[in-house]
Parts: sequence; C-alpha cells; structure tokens
Amino acid sequence: MWQEHADVLEWWLTIPAFLRWNGVCCLGMDVCQVKADAELSGRGINPDDYQKLKSIASVMAEELNQRE
Repeated sequence: MWQEHADVLEWWLTIPAFLRWNGVCCLGMDVCQVKADAELSGRGINPDDYQKLKSIASVMAEELNQRE
C-alpha cells in the first residue's frame, strides 16, 4: 500500500462507481462520480488528493486492462 495515499485510498473505497468501463475495458477514473461523491458527502477536495486519486485510477486501469 502507498502510505502517502492512505487517506485517499479510504476515500476511493467509499465511492461505488470510481472507475468507468467500456465493456471489459477500464477507462479510468469516473471524474463525475468522484466529484458528486465529494460534493454530496461534504468532503473538501484539494488538488493533491485529486492528483493521488488520478494516480490510483491510472494504476488500477492499467492493471485491470492487462488481465483481459
């Protein structure tokens, strides 16, 4: 686990539709879902956390797409 991403990973785990899909291909982070979750939950988004989420999504998409 990336310790510097612990808070963001906890946030990511609470977002039901964090990733976008096209069939079996993962397209990466669903920015609209992340934004909606942050707004509806009252979570403040800072640029650093957003960049960390993007990094997690990129790694996840790459790993998931390699499995297909």
